Amino acid sequence: MTAPNEFEGVCLNYVFVGTKPQAVQNFSCISYNWENLKCSWVPVKNPIRTEYHIAFSFTKRQRYAFKCHNKSDIEDNFCHWSLETNPSYRLPYENYYFQLTGVSKFGSLVRNYKINHFAVVVPRKPENLSSVNFTSSSLTISWVIPSHLRFFPPGIKDKVIYQSKWDPPNYWKEVNTSVIKESERRVLNITGLKYGNTIYDIRVLLKSEIAEDEEKWWSEPATITFRTKPAVPGMSPKTDVGSFESKAQETFRNIYIYWQQIPQYEENGEDLEYKILRIEELVGSKWIERNVWPSAVTKTYAFFTMMSFNRYNFTIAASNKEGISRETSHVVVPSIHQSPEKPVFLKKIAYEHDVYELSWNAPPRSYNITSYTIFWCDDKINRPCQCNGFLDWTRVSSDITKKNITLPANKIFQFGISANHYNLSSSGIHWVDCPVLPDQGKHFK
Repeated sequence: MTAPNEFEGVCLNYVFVGTKPQAVQNFSCISYNWENLKCSWVPVKNPIRTEYHIAFSFTKRQRYAFKCHNKSDIEDNFCHWSLETNPSYRLPYENYYFQLTGVSKFGSLVRNYKINHFAVVVPRKPENLSSVNFTSSSLTISWVIPSHLRFFPPGIKDKVIYQSKWDPPNYWKEVNTSVIKESERRVLNITGLKYGNTIYDIRVLLKSEIAEDEEKWWSEPATITFRTKPAVPGMSPKTDVGSFESKAQETFRNIYIYWQQIPQYEENGEDLEYKILRIEELVGSKWIERNVWPSAVTKTYAFFTMMSFNRYNFTIAASNKEGISRETSHVVVPSIHQSPEKPVFLKKIAYEHDVYELSWNAPPRSYNITSYTIFWCDDKINRPCQCNGFLDWTRVSSDITKKNITLPANKIFQFGISANHYNLSSSGIHWVDCPVLPDQGKHFK
């Protein structure tokens, strides 16, 4: 006799339990350009098939006589009315009252919804957007409201935003449109544009005046791009009390004047260059303007030869085809007898992760030193070639003689240090040209 199995299999079954119709989710309506109306809803999942019926009226007490004209729409959980449907879309009514009925074999459920009709109208984008006039810092634009909305009862609200080629991708500045006069053709003057000779992207959007201020109620944008007219540079080059180098000979000295190039977005025009506008020499107690021409001028420095040991004041400006920047910058080179001594024993160590360690010793006579400026220049070639790239710097107090600087990778940097007496005088830059020996366990550039 065969022994019975210790375990017996049981067949699994699934049972679906249906319910009577439940209230739908997310009943909403939207009118596209006041030309048609679409209402939709999301049914709650139910194993039992539920049929929906929708009708509307224009008052609470009116019979819901206007039904959905298309059964296939209902089966996809929406209904659409336009001027061609029967019943047709009715434009002038401020409120629509909807009755949505769900019916299944277990019963029925009726829900009523009130929709503020004018608040759910999404306009088409503006028409005929164009520029009327523009300068280096302003623009006048015009556009036309879509013809179907020109008599829209609540009115249409405009939104104008813009960005320049120098702005981050997601940064848009909004213009005050409250000054626009209500009319078919809208005109707006945009002022305070920061950059000359620059491409701007302008976008204009429309919304029902009474719609909520949410992205979904705004129209698609009408767009236009334009370039502002050129202007003089927006700023002068940045300088520091120590941004010069003085090399003394027996009876004269050669002087390099350094500056930081202005940002590209401040150039405002073509053919940017830097100019020494004025050179003044202090002779005795009197400043005398000198007609001295530099031997060389680059985007980073000007070089003067055969200069005296007196105090000099150099006035610098940025220039382009439109003229000279309104602002100017200055570099004062003290007389050789009043200049603080330069720091000594300068060293540069290049570590991993683009960290540089700069170290130096205070000069023998350091009683008048109040700070040091550490300079670095992004260049293609190291010293002894002159700095021709972007110059930058940081200031440290006089009790600091070592500083770590983290800079971008895959570039060559020249470093220099100046000793300063407040903002009154400086030793000028002492460029680092002494590398660390390899047996110190560190590498250098």
